[in-house]
Amino acid sequence: MKNMCLSHAIAAAVSKKIEADPAVYLLGEDIINKGGGLSTYLDVPKKFPGRCFDMSMAELGFTHFANGMALAGLRPIVDLMFSDFTTIPSDAIINGAAKYRFNSLGKASVPAVYVMGNGGRGFLGGYGSGCNHSQCSEAWFMNVPGIKMVMPYYPADALGLMRASIRENDPAIFLFYQGSSGVRGEVPEEDYIMPPMSSI
Repeated sequence: MKNMCLSHAIAAAVSKKIEADPAVYLLGEDIINKGGGLSTYLDVPKKFPGRCFDMSMAELGFTHFANGMALAGLRPIVDLMFSDFTTIPSDAIINGAAKYRFNSLGKASVPAVYVMGNGGRGFLGGYGSGCNHSQCSEAWFMNVPGIKMVMPYYPADALGLMRASIRENDPAIFLFYQGSSGVRGEVPEEDYIMPPMSSI
């Protein structure tokens, strides 16, 4: 077992899957210089520079782009930073990715993972992230057919659920509570994966 914080667990899961599967790519804003807007991916872009892409501040555009990648046989991980920002790319997620298996009569699907920090960072008198960066947005997606959604809090859950999300053949939303980024815990060292998403 290793002891690590939640953000390290997410980065470890992404790093291992990029290394193991040539179809896995990471894209989003500030990916190269900061490891993502919330520094979630740490040194992943340095280890895999050809598989990590900085995107312009146009969430709807690069989310549709990621959907196209998925339809072409890749497995993109789309970092959207704050869940509040999904009001913009929700068309790509809800009307695009989530419906594709149905619209193609089961012949194709969008195996993309949309990663977002959920809720605020301010607690116990600390500073928050403001009204446009602190919402809990899970209810926006809970009743959309075709989407799988996970919400880890502890590092072991984040590690196992990220790996499961990347392996999922339908779109998955990975919401982690921003205030839990520094939460530490034991995580298994083997290729730990949570139960198949279809059972969740």
